[in-house]
Amino acid sequence: MRDRGHASAGGDDDGRTMAVDETPPTDEAASPVVIESNTQLTPDVPSALGGDVVYGACEWPLPSLASRRMTRRVAAAELSNAAMVGQRPRWARAAKRAIDLVVSLAGLTLGFPIFLVLAVAVLVFDGWPIFFPWDVIGEHGRPFRGYKFRTMVLGAHAQRSDLADHNEMRGPVFKIRDDPRVTRLGAILRRFSLDELPQLWSVLKGDMSLVGPRPLGPEEYAQATPYQRRKLSVIPGITCLWQVMGRNEISDFDAWVALDLQYIEEFSLLLDLKILARTIPTVLRRRGAW
Repeated sequence: MRDRGHASAGGDDDGRTMAVDETPPTDEAASPVVIESNTQLTPDVPSALGGDVVYGACEWPLPSLASRRMTRRVAAAELSNAAMVGQRPRWARAAKRAIDLVVSLAGLTLGFPIFLVLAVAVLVFDGWPIFFPWDVIGEHGRPFRGYKFRTMVLGAHAQRSDLADHNEMRGPVFKIRDDPRVTRLGAILRRFSLDELPQLWSVLKGDMSLVGPRPLGPEEYAQATPYQRRKLSVIPGITCLWQVMGRNEISDFDAWVALDLQYIEEFSLLLDLKILARTIPTVLRRRGAW
């Protein structure tokens, strides 16, 4: 494996230095492998590439990666590395972050009375702890801890293996419509997505965004395929296309991932605003919330 440090040569109009697989194309190859030099490769990428990554310059915008005529090495890199999709101009990233900061700060401040009422309710009906420490994997495989209002009984995770046969989601994600581990109050909080309000703190910190693919739990990330991990090519969010187009009614994780990749590839601030606008009525209708 050649040097994976930051490339010093080449760049684009935004000043972002890129890395490109410069191996001469074969009859089966179509597009070069393009990786941002400031992106950490996930552990599966080097082996998938067969130890051949060369840093250099490439033109902007990126070459199309839509062609199906790719070698195994190129296809593996396309699916494994987050930098191949969802490239965003610097101004768009800054504007998206500004919106996240303003909305999350306003939500935490103005919503404090609601937080207080919900916290007291959890404490009275379900006891301590009030919050569930939500350890997940975010952008480019980076772990972080968020929080939700606790909606399950204590020791719920230890009971998960006993319920594995009841999983209603095809893929690494675990979902049950009538999960016996959910408390009575927890079912109400989940029905209206109130348990997720503390995630505004993660948005304020920068671990999450208002809009973006949902993060994966460590076990889910470990079981996910390179294709499925592409959903973590950007900062994860509280809501996205999956939430407004069916949520848990979508029982195939690959279909969920396809919606996330559609969001990543079609990203715009207008799309974010549309998703946020559709999230509120979706939550009130309780579509797919369980």
